[in-house]
Amino acid sequence: MLKTADNPNGVPKENLEHFRSKILQHDDPRWLDDNKAPFFVEDTSPAMQNWLLALMLTTTFRVAIEPNRAIVTTDFRPELPKISVPMLVVHGGKDVSAPIDLTGRPTTALIPTRC
Repeated sequence: MLKTADNPNGVPKENLEHFRSKILQHDDPRWLDDNKAPFFVEDTSPAMQNWLLALMLTTTFRVAIEPNRAIVTTDFRPELPKISVPMLVVHGGKDVSAPIDLTGRPTTALIPTRC
C-alpha cells in the first residue's frame, strides 16, 4: 500500500504515520466510536458493532499499529509472480482501509494465470 517510485498509486508514508500518531493521541474508546462507521455495512446491528469494538479495546493501539506498519510497508509484489499453486483473492469492494483498486486488483494482476 505504500507509495514508492514504482508504486505511484500507493499511500504516502507521511499520511500513514500521521494517521497512526493521531490514533495514539486519542482516547481509545472514543476514537473507535468516532471512526467505526466506514468499517461496518449498513445492516450491521448496533449490538454487533459494540461487541467488535469491545474486542478491539482488549488490544492496545500500539500492539495493533505495529502489524499495520509491517503489512503496509512490506512489498509482496516480487513474490506474487512466483506463486505456483491455484490462488483465490477475495476482496470486498467496500473496504475503506484497503481499497480494492489499491490492493485487491493489483495483487490479482501479479499472480500468474495457469490452467
